[in-house]
Amino acid sequence: MIDDDPSVSHSRPIVLVVEDDSANRALMSEVLKIHGFHVEEARDGRDALNLFENVGPSLVIMDVKIPSVDGLEVCRRIRTGSNVPILMVTGASDANTAVEIQKAGANTFLSKPFGIDQLVQRVEELIIQSSSG
Repeated sequence: MIDDDPSVSHSRPIVLVVEDDSANRALMSEVLKIHGFHVEEARDGRDALNLFENVGPSLVIMDVKIPSVDGLEVCRRIRTGSNVPILMVTGASDANTAVEIQKAGANTFLSKPFGIDQLVQRVEELIIQSSSG
């Protein structure tokens, strides 16, 4: 979903939120918009890859388990040509999932359920880190 509001300043950091659960996607998007981010949304891996190429986000937040192309594979594909920060979210809490997320190239991850403050803090940290070099 693209924010078509002409008053929106695209100088704000663009965050691509990739989540197949519409309620979770809407919640994350709204919270990020409230905190000043421009948000683009995708519900599956194929849409995520297309949007990534078209909008050039400052950060990607992505569920590990998404349809069409799973989040780990999307992460690997993004990493072939970009160092954009990637924050993975997962319902799994086992050590193997954490290792797979790291191997795929994500910067960090959050385990579901996570707090809104936790999400915003992690996003802000990643954007600051990526802009400082």
